[in-house]
Amino acid sequence: MVELKRFLKDSSHAEIVAMVMECYKLNEEVRKYFQIKLNPEDSVIEFYEDAKKAIIHEFYPDKGEPKLRLSQAKQAISNFNKLCNDISKSIDLMLLYVEQGIEFTNDCGDINERFYDSMISMYGQVIKKIRDNHELNLYGVFEERLRTAVEDAEGTGWGFYECLADLFYELEREYADDECFVSIQKSRRITPNSRFGPIRPSVRQGVRSGFGEVFSGARKRSQPDTPAPPNRIAAGSS
Repeated sequence: MVELKRFLKDSSHAEIVAMVMECYKLNEEVRKYFQIKLNPEDSVIEFYEDAKKAIIHEFYPDKGEPKLRLSQAKQAISNFNKLCNDISKSIDLMLLYVEQGIEFTNDCGDINERFYDSMISMYGQVIKKIRDNHELNLYGVFEERLRTAVEDAEGTGWGFYECLADLFYELEREYADDECFVSIQKSRRITPNSRFGPIRPSVRQGVRSGFGEVFSGARKRSQPDTPAPPNRIAAGSS
């Protein structure tokens, strides 16, 4: 870094402009960086939509079977965060990742522990971002989606539902005790509440949900009168 600074100081304005233009032509990340600088509002929306498409594609592609490459979906979130300093949209993408995972396992049956660990980790990161940015009242923005994710995960195996419920219920209690937040919610005629009651201790054993075996392809979860296909889904790298 010191050598680069020295080099730039010794370079003329025209030389620096030429180097920047060359980098702009050769590197897509550099192009995106300057796109943000030149047109921030439209660029953030564009990169946000691109990230959404990349996440959804891994679970529900327009064509072909789902690849379920969790690392690719998470990379889309990481790339957005590097380019855009938009906490709300970042949380939206992270929560979308979890929502897609929950929808997928509800459609296709139980998957594997690595898959659920990845979903729990991302949900936990969402909770942390909300806590770390308390002044932005992001809990009020995302509360309904956070709660719905937990409710939709009920009935899955591997302790998935229990872990999500633990994370959400703890956050909900924190905000229920926050007089400032409660005051804001009352002004909106919304009352913090919990639908879960006492949460069971988190379990991380591989317990089947009883809703069908793990199988391959984007097929619906087997119903009682439909035999489950014999193969197994294996999530991509998480």
